[in-house]
Amino acid sequence: MVAEGREMLGFLRFGVIFAVAGLVSCLADEVVELRDVEFRLVERPGSGERWYEVSVNFETTSDPEAPSSTGRFVDDVRIELALGIERDDPRRERFAFFTSQVAFVSLEAGRHAARFYLPPEIVSRDRIRGAAHSFEVAAFQRGVERFRASSRNLDRTEYLNRFRALVDGSKAESQGILRPQHRSPFELSYPDDTPTARLEGTQGQ
Repeated sequence: MVAEGREMLGFLRFGVIFAVAGLVSCLADEVVELRDVEFRLVERPGSGERWYEVSVNFETTSDPEAPSSTGRFVDDVRIELALGIERDDPRRERFAFFTSQVAFVSLEAGRHAARFYLPPEIVSRDRIRGAAHSFEVAAFQRGVERFRASSRNLDRTEYLNRFRALVDGSKAESQGILRPQHRSPFELSYPDDTPTARLEGTQGQ
C-alpha cells in the first residue's frame, strides 16, 4: 500500500533466483525467508519529485517454545542490497551500480519490508523506469548469512561474479546514494509496515 500523498507511478515485481542451497536458512528456532523484491517509482510527499523505491519483502518466524527463543521476535536482522541500473542515455556508461543496507532493532514474527530509495536526480539522470536490470540481496542474522538471492539474469556464476566486481568497483563513486528508508524522505511512510531501523554503527557484524 502506498502512503497518502504519494502516487504510485510504476510497479513491477521481479523474479529472483536463490543461491546458497535454497530459500531459507535457519538459526536453531528462528527463520528469515525472502518472499520477493518489488520496484516502483513513487512521489515524495508534498512534491512532484519521483524517487525509485526498492522493497525487499521477507518473513521471519520464531518458535516461542524453543529454549533459545526470544519469543515471537527475531533479533539482529540485517538486509543488504546491491543494485544494477541500465541507463537510457548513450552519452553515459551503460550501467550504474549502488549498494545499501539496513539493520533492524527487532522483528516480530511475520512479514516485513526493507525499503531503499534512489533520489530524483538519479531517476532523471539515468532515466530509470520499471525493474532494475540486476540485483543481489542478502540477509544476515547475528552476523550469519540467512539467505542470498539475485535476479535471474545473474543465474550463471560468471555473470554473478562480474556483477559483484562491478559493484565493488563503483562503491567509492556511489556511496550514500541508495538510501535505506529511515535515511530518506519516506521515513514516516508506511506507518503500519515499517520496522524500526538501528542507527548506523550499532548493528551486529
